[in-house]
Amino acid sequence: MSNTTPARRGLASAMSLVATLAVLDWAWRGDLRLYAAVQFLPMLLVPGVWLLRLPPTAPGTVGGRDWAIVFALYGLAKLAEAFDAPLHAALGGLSGHTLKHLLAAAGAAWLLRAVVRGASQLR
Repeated sequence: MSNTTPARRGLASAMSLVATLAVLDWAWRGDLRLYAAVQFLPMLLVPGVWLLRLPPTAPGTVGGRDWAIVFALYGLAKLAEAFDAPLHAALGGLSGHTLKHLLAAAGAAWLLRAVVRGASQLR
């Protein structure tokens, strides 16, 4: 992306590294604390930042409505994960774990759509 600054790329790289280390730590030591922080900290921070209603800092920024939809899909994904077995029983083979991945992917797709739409408005 042409409007991506080196600082943003660095932050994205650092976040990806921490997420990867969290999974490796879980696999090697069986310690879920870092993994839990990576999973749930955004659930706490995103609504807090969203409630501040800060103005966009750049043209083409993802809007509040889009973030609300992404956050709702992520919340639904976590609920599906929590109710894995009951959903599996009720839906006849489609598990909550599967729904979690589908809902999380839908959230990522919505965010990607919003980013692409915002970038195309800059041209």
